[in-house]
Amino acid sequence: GLLSSLTLIDIGENEVSGSIPDELYQLTNLEHIYLHNNQMTGTLSEDIGNLQLLDALYLGSNNFSGPIPNNIGSQGATRRPLRFLILGQNEFTGTIPNGMSLTSMFHMDLSFNQLTGTLPADIGENFNHLRQLYLDHNQFTGTIPETYPLAGGGRLYVLALDNNQLTGGVPTGWDKDNLFLDTINVQGNQLTEPIDKEICMLSALENGELVQVGAECAICTCSVLCDNCY
Repeated sequence: GLLSSLTLIDIGENEVSGSIPDELYQLTNLEHIYLHNNQMTGTLSEDIGNLQLLDALYLGSNNFSGPIPNNIGSQGATRRPLRFLILGQNEFTGTIPNGMSLTSMFHMDLSFNQLTGTLPADIGENFNHLRQLYLDHNQFTGTIPETYPLAGGGRLYVLALDNNQLTGGVPTGWDKDNLFLDTINVQGNQLTEPIDKEICMLSALENGELVQVGAECAICTCSVLCDNCY
């Protein structure tokens, strides 16, 4: 049809209601979908896997529910070019799909949902261009994967894991050459292990860029960064 060559849909920041029509998933040339800040409901279909050219999916600040489809990730040897995945401030449930292998991912926001389960190690292993990761305000359990300091090839800006049910501690192994790390937020969890001094050394006062560590005072060992601990 006339819409088969469409590459962009932008109806964000309106008062659009209803669900995503099935026809949208047949527009296989779509690269950018902006439906954020509306009043939309319903689920995200597994048919999202049809949109193999997708670069940006903005669904934040709606009332979407149900699981995050497995097909949102790369399929087989084909690497999906998805760079921006914004699903925050909805009512998504279930777990983050394992093995998404979104090697181009730059900004992923799944915050303020009802997601459960453990954090996939795949994010640290295969998200080679990741700069901002927001998984805060969910119901994740288990430990923070040891791979997360490697996310983005060691060039992560923001790691927000606060207000979940995570246990253990913050992993070590952060690249001391990472001059971009700005924020680590882990407060509001059930972490018991003190934050390693290695992380403190990434602070701006140590010639890095880290300016905020959000954590409970009992585990925050960075004297300057923890002035405003919880």
